[in-house]
Amino acid sequence: MEPSISERLAIEEFNQLHQHMRQREEAMNQLLNVSVTGSTTILAAVAAYAFQLSIAVPSKLEVYHCYLFLAVMPVLVFGLAMLAAHRSDIYRMGYYLNVFFEERWGGAEWGVRSFRFRELMKGESQDPVALVFWSLFAAASSLFLFCLSLTNSLAWPHAIALLPFAFALAVQHRSFRKDRRPMKAVWQAVLAEQGLALKANKSLQLPPDGPVEVKR
Repeated sequence: MEPSISERLAIEEFNQLHQHMRQREEAMNQLLNVSVTGSTTILAAVAAYAFQLSIAVPSKLEVYHCYLFLAVMPVLVFGLAMLAAHRSDIYRMGYYLNVFFEERWGGAEWGVRSFRFRELMKGESQDPVALVFWSLFAAASSLFLFCLSLTNSLAWPHAIALLPFAFALAVQHRSFRKDRRPMKAVWQAVLAEQGLALKANKSLQLPPDGPVEVKR
């Protein structure tokens, strides 16, 4: 017996969502590589220029040269923000499959078991990603302060410039690590509303012969 149109659409939806999840994971890996490579390249280039200048002509090294090390900060903040967004998309699709397919129809239950596994293990393979960004932040901050020391300027007044970037990165770190289990409750509420709507539509369906005439 061939599957009905609704069954074929459900199978296609299931496969497409799994494909989208894989694409999001690949995008996260590529974005991480671009962020790390771009940040290290910027830091290496600025360090080579600033420190070579301090050795060749120390008097020409100015404070604004040191601020070039902070050019990586927007890359780190926006890079981690985009990773957090991709991670939320993966969880959103995963919980959708969990609620509308696996728990509802049974069969393959990788999502159900993997989500429970994460709860018991208290961690994921992507958790160290935020530490990579904080390490680059620490490297950029250290180079920035060291460069300021070469200009014979007080470092602490300029160190205040690091605070907004540290706060922004902390916000994105929290967004990346936040608990996304409430997404499942939202999908369950959607499923419940959908079920009630279907029942209401069935109760309001007219008979095939048209409206029933009420006899008085």
